[in-house]
Amino acid sequence: MASGSKGNAYYLKSQNTEILVDDGLSVAEVEKRLKQIGKDAKNIKAIFLTHEHNDHISGVVGFCDKYGAKLFVHSRTRLAIAFLTEKIADKIQIFDLNDFYFEDLTISPFMVSHDAVFPLGFSFYCMGKKVSILTDSGYVSPDTLEAVAGSDIAVIESNHDENMLLLGSYPAKLKRRIAGREGHLSNVEAARCAKTLCESGTKTIILAHLSEKNNLPSLALETTKNLICNKDVEVCVATQNAPTKLFIL
Repeated sequence: MASGSKGNAYYLKSQNTEILVDDGLSVAEVEKRLKQIGKDAKNIKAIFLTHEHNDHISGVVGFCDKYGAKLFVHSRTRLAIAFLTEKIADKIQIFDLNDFYFEDLTISPFMVSHDAVFPLGFSFYCMGKKVSILTDSGYVSPDTLEAVAGSDIAVIESNHDENMLLLGSYPAKLKRRIAGREGHLSNVEAARCAKTLCESGTKTIILAHLSEKNNLPSLALETTKNLICNKDVEVCVATQNAPTKLFIL
């Protein structure tokens, strides 16, 4: 529904429920974008948080308060946003790194490498299908790749083009943070990750969290498509200002 430094939200529907992963948008914006893909905000039953950065959580309190959705959050992330979530304390559900369940979904959280308190990605399982979300990570470890392997659909961060970041206007400290192991994945790193996943059976790659100043959708697409070199794999880009199409498994 939205992906980038100004706000992130991902929509997923199973047979029995509808959820969001992260919500860095206003309530009105979530409502609008759900309507654009033919969905209704009142049907969202839960939000799952990856980490506490503002572009992933700014909308959760307002949305959960208005619609009564549950907020699933790791215990350490809960401590980092405690002052924000007092209003919806009765809706908060704490989880750890073990698999857990919500309605007909099995949720498998996994660690990622980012400068947050306890940053996570998620794999969702239902009826023999698997969808994974891996963003906001400066490094993809073998364990993380193993957690995402076998996904039918994988959302992978492809944040920046290395040359655009190097030659761009950002201060040196910010450039180092973005390019570091706890920052964000480059197009090349994302493409390598995508190639490995496609070798494990992934058929749809959604490139996400593209920088508006240090990347171009065409560059991200070209880098991943050229490395995968598999016409049977669909690759697309999630953008900041509009939802992607709805992918159906």
